[in-house]
Amino acid sequence: METAHAWLWLIPLLPLAGAALCGALHFMTLNTRRSEPASAGVSLAAPWIACTAMLAALILSFQGLFDLRALAVHERALTSTVHHWITIGDAFAVDLALVLDPLSSTLSLVITGVGFLIHVYAAGYMKGDPGYAKFFAYLNLFVFAMLMLVLSSSLLGVFIGWE
Repeated sequence: METAHAWLWLIPLLPLAGAALCGALHFMTLNTRRSEPASAGVSLAAPWIACTAMLAALILSFQGLFDLRALAVHERALTSTVHHWITIGDAFAVDLALVLDPLSSTLSLVITGVGFLIHVYAAGYMKGDPGYAKFFAYLNLFVFAMLMLVLSSSLLGVFIGWE
């Protein structure tokens, strides 16, 4: 298990955590929304949670870019392996790992940068909607899937991100 770049997992996991928290906020307001319209104030925390998760992922994406630039040109790849998923002899192995190379670094910067701007815009645009927290939960979940698609080290991981 490689732990030198374990922070790479925070890039997709921060939006996933934001999605879980926004989803929890949505479920907290479901029962009280029918009887008390004032309970919508709880869901006003959702854009703050979602935007903070996106901003933190953007900052970590920049950290990855700076770490890549510090490496020699032929060594520009950061890998973080969590688990050896499937191993068949010496011929075939699939790891649960993330790889940050120059292309995936660029794409993660685009995903987190544009995603953060979309989150900020949507915070004002969607204000007052009854499904405010649910919207941000889905938006953060979508960003998580895109980041897994871009950062995965295997085609099986890309497929999971695609799904």
